Amino acid sequence: MLNFFADPFPDETLLSSILRYCHYTGTPYKDAVMVLLGSRPTFPFNLYSFVHNFPPNTSHSVDSLLLNNTCFPVYTPLLHKYTTQRLLKAVNGIVPPYRKTSIVESNFIYCPLCAKRDISLYGEPYYHREHQIYGVHICYRHKCILKRYSIDKPGDLRIAKLNEQDIDYNPQYINNKHDYNLFSTVAYTMYYLLVHDFRYLSRETIESIIFHTFTDKGYTSHDYIKNSLFHDFIHYCGQNVLSVVLTDAYKLDNESFIGQYLLIDTWNYFNIVFDILLISFLYGDPTRFLNSKELEQHCQNPTPPSAVCCRMI
Repeated sequence: MLNFFADPFPDETLLSSILRYCHYTGTPYKDAVMVLLGSRPTFPFNLYSFVHNFPPNTSHSVDSLLLNNTCFPVYTPLLHKYTTQRLLKAVNGIVPPYRKTSIVESNFIYCPLCAKRDISLYGEPYYHREHQIYGVHICYRHKCILKRYSIDKPGDLRIAKLNEQDIDYNPQYINNKHDYNLFSTVAYTMYYLLVHDFRYLSRETIESIIFHTFTDKGYTSHDYIKNSLFHDFIHYCGQNVLSVVLTDAYKLDNESFIGQYLLIDTWNYFNIVFDILLISFLYGDPTRFLNSKELEQHCQNPTPPSAVCCRMI
């Protein structure tokens, strides 16, 4: 059990708090990871064991860390119920993880203006979880382009806390109004999902609503979705936005649109961003969609997506 741990700041990633722990104690990163996590830093890892290593009388729990210091709340409304339940069991150490996503990645992302704010409020900057979500290109709060933190050191020494002397504090902004509006929508929706409780939603419910909307908007068959919906969606997003939020957007065609992206259950960064863009394309403001009465009614009495699909074949 630890005598000390760096308590996470508001919306700080767990990795960021681990890196601050390494900085304060002089513990090498690899050693700290093995002590705290018992394995390489992947998510979902066993949060139960992680919390068990905390100092006595800690106020943290598995639920509080999961909801407040990971990106888990972004994914739950967009995953099938079984996938979410399986993930929760893995986080609580009941079953081993069946899918692992590195929580290190190369996503050491920060907002220069948030960094200034954090130094003023907390005495030091840190990595915010809303900035690490794939596809989030600007800060929802300050509307400036996010920056990647990198220091010129070998190997694990590059995995370091956000140090104020190494930060580029010069904010940059998107000039194209169309691109700015979509990037802003994605960033704000991701943050909205983080801070509001949508655990009652699931992909089954959202699929049902969306397939009904396809029919209402005239996308009434598989071929029509594959052709007309695909081209309408591409035109709505624009290649500039797609090339940033989907790294393989240049491969996107009407076949992959159906087979690889459209409404599939996945623990995948790319598809979560795609879902947000699709909801924005169909409904405008995704946050209004998430709070709509129609969605609430479907939660109480969902129509199976397969039944809707049958009408479209």
